[in-house]
Order: sequence, then structure tokens, then C-alpha cells
Amino acid sequence: MRWLEIIIAFFRNQRYTDREILDYLQERLERAPYTGRCVLRESSTGRGFRLMETSRDGAFNDVREAVMHVMDEEFDFGCPDEHDPLAEMPW
Repeated sequence: MRWLEIIIAFFRNQRYTDREILDYLQERLERAPYTGRCVLRESSTGRGFRLMETSRDGAFNDVREAVMHVMDEEFDFGCPDEHDPLAEMPW
């Protein structure tokens, strides 16, 4: 994704908050003519990662959701969404 490389190079020389950067990426996604959905994934060559617009299953309409999905997979806290640990408490 050439536009992402341009964005990263631009931001490297500027001072923006994380929120401003994510808001900008979200705006770009919303204007995207292809699908308006994205995923964050490892590159197929194994030399990095890609935040990319895609029509793949599991793509998100929100950049933050795409990033948090990968974070949730990487940082497994042992508490899947469908499991409520408080339900097992003896009280």
C-alpha cells in the first residue's frame, strides 16, 4: 500500500498524536472506493505487517478495531469474550 508508506514517512517528520494518526487513517478508510474495510496482518513475505484495505472475511470497518483484533490475539489474557469468569464464582 503505497499510501501507507507515504503517510508513515510524512508522520515520521511531524508531531501528531496517536489519535490524530488513527483518525486520519479512519477517514482514509471511509473514503476508500474499494471496500472501506481493513485488516492488520503479517505480510505474506514475513518481513513486516500490513494495514490494508481488503474484501477478505474478518475485515473491519474501523481501523482501531482492526488493530485491537490483532492485539487481542497477541495478548491472550485467558478470558475469551464469550466466557464470563465471574459466573463461576461460588457466591
